[in-house]
Amino acid sequence: MKFSQVLKSVAVAAALAAGGAQAATVANATGTGTLIFTDAVISAFAAGGVAISPIAPATWTAPAATTPVGEIVVNGSNAVQSVTTSGGLYQQSTPNFTNTGGNISVTNLKVDFTSNTIYANVSGANGLVANPNLALFTFSTVTGATTIAGPGTYNTTISGLSMTAAGKAAYATGLGLNAIGQSVLGAISDYGRIESSITVSAVPEPSTYALMGIGLAGVAFMARRRKNAA
Repeated sequence: MKFSQVLKSVAVAAALAAGGAQAATVANATGTGTLIFTDAVISAFAAGGVAISPIAPATWTAPAATTPVGEIVVNGSNAVQSVTTSGGLYQQSTPNFTNTGGNISVTNLKVDFTSNTIYANVSGANGLVANPNLALFTFSTVTGATTIAGPGTYNTTISGLSMTAAGKAAYATGLGLNAIGQSVLGAISDYGRIESSITVSAVPEPSTYALMGIGLAGVAFMARRRKNAA
């Protein structure tokens, strides 16, 4: 193999490595995310006879559910692209003037900062088809840290949560909401906010992946050269 071809191979490997670094998972990150419902949501749950209990490892103390943060993905500039959590809430309705009874489980939220959408794993009663990636909420405002620039603690608040049409349909089915219950659900304009606090001890650097790509290409070339020489 000519030296020019080697350089070309190394350049390609470096480019691929740098491209892959455009989306990287933050290592050594811990923290919590807390979904805080508005009074309107809590009142609607009370009117509908909806009992709420946590799904581990989440905890629930009205009006807030707290879950541990899982995967954090950043782009090449270390701007946060998405954050996932584990655990969630089990909500069970008792038949009354708003519903015929049922339940719905909402777990493993994924906050997508590129689309201002919150996805969830949703399942429930009354023939609700389980969906591991349902677009449940959209949000309008993000305050606080949105870039992880190095080790430290990052606090962020996501507010202006609005339930999507797909989310409302899932709740209506799972909880067995009648016309009155669906009207109450539809009248809520702000479902609350999510407050997160994340501590990071190490941050992936795009240049690191590029250097790794060059190193791997060099190792591959030397191995091939030894093989040809043999």
